Formats: sequence, C-alpha cells, structure tokens
Amino acid sequence: MNSGPILPRQTLALGKCVRPIASKFRVRMGSRPKRSEQETDILSFVGSHVEQIQANLDRFVDEANQLGELLEVADTPENAVQRGAARMEICLERLLDDYDEVRRTIPGYADSEGQRLIEKVYRETLLQIQAWLDDIVECLNDPKGALEKRGLTVEEGKRLPITLDLELEPPPSLTDLDRWAVQREDRLIAAEEAESIEASAHMSRRGTGCLGLLATFGLGWWLGKEDDQGY
Repeated sequence: MNSGPILPRQTLALGKCVRPIASKFRVRMGSRPKRSEQETDILSFVGSHVEQIQANLDRFVDEANQLGELLEVADTPENAVQRGAARMEICLERLLDDYDEVRRTIPGYADSEGQRLIEKVYRETLLQIQAWLDDIVECLNDPKGALEKRGLTVEEGKRLPITLDLELEPPPSLTDLDRWAVQREDRLIAAEEAESIEASAHMSRRGTGCLGLLATFGLGWWLGKEDDQGY
C-alpha cells in the first residue's frame, strides 16, 4: 500500500507543461535586453503600456481560470490540459515581450523616471505570477509536503484538493507612476501650448487602471494504492 499522494492523470499532464513554463518564465525575468529603442513621447508610451498590461493580464487570468476548470473535471483529456497550458503560456509571453520592450527603451533625460516606473510596474506584477508558478511546481513536486504545509490532514483514499489562487495585487509603483504622469503632463503644458501636445498627453487623463485580478486554480489528488488512477 502506498501512503503517498497519487496524482490524477490530468494533474500529471499539467506538471509536464507547467514545469518548463515556470523555468522559461524565470529565465526571461532574470535576463535583460540591451537598450536600443529611443522614445520621445514617453507619456503616450507609458499610457499604452498600462492599457496593454491590463488587457494581457485579463487574458492570462481567463486562460488560467479555464485551465483550473479543466483540472476539476474527471474525464478531461490530457491534450485539453496541454492546449490550455499552451494558451496560458502565450499570454505570459506577451507580457514578457512587452516588459522587454519597456526595458529596451531609451527615454529622454526628463522622462527617465517614467520609464523606470513603468518597468517597475511590470516587474512587480510579473513577480507575483512567478511566485504563483513556483507554488504550482512545488505542489506538483511534493504533494504530501504541500498538503502538510497548508495544515491539511493526509488521509488515505481521500481526495485532497489544494486551491492555488493567484490574486494579483495592484503594484505600489502604479500609484507613483500615476503621480509622475500628472506632474510630467503639467510641466509640458506649462512649457508649450496645450494644443501642441494634446495628441500625446493622455496618460493621466485615462488613468492607470487597477491591475487587480484573481485566478482560481485548483489541484487535487488522491491518497491510495499505486494502481489508483485518480478520478
């Protein structure tokens, strides 16, 4: 009799997908592209990226929630889990590509603070996702330890689900970015006539958004015999 956790097949399929996703994500976060792109309209640049990150996070959370729902269904085929993980990875790659674009940007001297802050918004947000991916991998690598860490009683033959919620908190730097944008726009308006910069100075008027989202992602396993197939 094996007293260790027996992972359902769809959870095993998830493990094959999410481990390399988490590994590649960490590598991308740890690398830094060379600065190569000059940006003269920093307010428009920052405003566009705030909108992009919110849209990409919306898509990512939707895909993560759908993948979590697949794991809860007993007869979900493994290829459905693989496709769901692939769609989630595409959303993550978009976020990382945009993060790299920000990090490649060369701002004007007066705009260096804005570039620094939008980069920080990305990083603080992406680090939350990285921690969530690492948590999933940790649970898959050591299910029993993950259960005990959460204070759950391990009983043989009983399904023990673990909910791994990704609750994306608005990064503190978002408030700083909004304040900077307002101040920067005020300085531009004071230096030039408002009509000449109307097309580019929309960052503070359209707002920075909240970036607060929740993905509910459940893992579950059985404790039982070695030939137990899970669900």
